Amino acid sequence: KLREFQDLGHDVTFVVGTFTAQVGDTSDKTTGRPRRSEEEVRAAAASYADQAFRILDREKTTVVYNADWLAKLTLGELAGNAVQSSVETLLEHDDAGAARVVAGDDEIDEIYLELDTRLLSLLALQAPVAADLRLVSVIMHSSLHLERIGDQAVNVAKMYQVTRDLPPNATILQQIGEMGHIVVEMVRVAMDALKRRDLELCMRLPKMDDPV
Repeated sequence: KLREFQDLGHDVTFVVGTFTAQVGDTSDKTTGRPRRSEEEVRAAAASYADQAFRILDREKTTVVYNADWLAKLTLGELAGNAVQSSVETLLEHDDAGAARVVAGDDEIDEIYLELDTRLLSLLALQAPVAADLRLVSVIMHSSLHLERIGDQAVNVAKMYQVTRDLPPNATILQQIGEMGHIVVEMVRVAMDALKRRDLELCMRLPKMDDPV
């Protein structure tokens, strides 16, 4: 079909699953596909493209790797770290830490915007359907929520900045510290569940949220 599009004058984008191939996935009912390193996957991907060019017109084909946007899900690590740092700033009365949290949000915003641009381009150019479309939709929504987590971390840091001269309350600080620890762990579990497509991990999150 892709070659037929090219014969009609269209350029095509050939997507290679270099990110999803790194994730252990069920290949049948009893065994799992082992995880592969990025280097192993990239080496295999090169041969996939060569095979595709036996049919596709190389001049009218753009090869992209889904790791180029899915790997941006390190956005989750940045968001989780921002929450942890903002809570530590509050607990430790750390002026410099608060400033770092506020400044660090720019990186989260940049990754989110780049990811959003790439995904919109993918939707416009490739029109994914079924499972592929659902995956793109999940990533778009997830990245937006992660960007908002970064914003909330900034809010915590700024709240510290405006209240830094007020007398602290040990009980409240302890509760905030406990909440922060749980929230950071929830972000990490959620990201791990998404990467593995692990429903059991997903189902842990509501119970983790109860104490918060």
